Amino acid sequence: AYGGFRFTNRLSAGTGGYYQFANERWMGRSYTSHIYGFSIFSRLRLIDRFFIHAEHEWLSVVSRDNHTQQPGSGPRVQEKNLLLGPGYSFTGGGKVSLNLMLLYNFNENSRIYYQNPFFRVGVEVGL
Repeated sequence: AYGGFRFTNRLSAGTGGYYQFANERWMGRSYTSHIYGFSIFSRLRLIDRFFIHAEHEWLSVVSRDNHTQQPGSGPRVQEKNLLLGPGYSFTGGGKVSLNLMLLYNFNENSRIYYQNPFFRVGVEVGL
């Protein structure tokens, strides 16, 4: 969940929280993982509905064990990601819009984002 403030018609910024539960099977056994963290972001609207999204994200992740490669069996590590990319806002009328972003993670050692670039979809509700 994210919350933000629009400073001008073109510039907005805010913070967000992140939680993901994962259940993974590996060699007949089940492993669970809890990933959580927070981020700060800013968006600069360029023209019409196009914008640039920048985000700095801090996550806590349980890694794989280096010897056995079993998921969720290694130590909990902190991951910092810098996400940047373009976005497009589909306005649904009123104060609700759907945002589609194509983001690139500049942390090449990320355990969360396995491929670059990746898509993110979000709903924005103005108050």
